[in-house]
Amino acid sequence: MKIVSVSETVTIETPWLRGVEEAAAYCGMSVTAFRVFGDRLPHHGQGRLRLYHIETLDAWLAGELPGVPAPGKPTGTRADGKARVRRRRKRLPLRNPKTGKVYE
Repeated sequence: MKIVSVSETVTIETPWLRGVEEAAAYCGMSVTAFRVFGDRLPHHGQGRLRLYHIETLDAWLAGELPGVPAPGKPTGTRADGKARVRRRRKRLPLRNPKTGKVYE
């Protein structure tokens, strides 16, 4: 639970984390990594404000959240069940447009 100080004498315990920064810190990852992996996580809020529930984040980290892959797991698979491999594109030679000379 997150403890929020409302005033000097009043504190509130809440299961909601406010914003990507707090959710990323709770998950133990950088904000950039959380934005990449947690883009499809269920959240509440409008516009730039996002509220994440601690139970949702725990289920996601454990790989128990349906429809959202756990962080660090490959998302794409081929028909035979193997992970997709990104192929490098062939580099084209550099060509001078005026003279037609090819630089390799």
